Amino acid sequence: MTSAPSRRAHVVGLGLIGASLALALGERGWSVTGDDVDADVLALALGEGIVEGTQLSEQHEIVFVATPAGW
Repeated sequence: MTSAPSRRAHVVGLGLIGASLALALGERGWSVTGDDVDADVLALALGEGIVEGTQLSEQHEIVFVATPAGW
């Protein structure tokens, strides 16, 4: 028996809300990538395993935008 392919999500904005969302998705078996305009925030998210990478592809089922409203 083979396992079902992982569901994929991408999170734009990896601050408090975006990182929390990415972690919650990851805990539920999703493969999560993400991006942030702040290179230090992105490096932290990658280093801590909050996201697996930064590439958005056609295999992603959903994209979440977690940026400030005025951004």
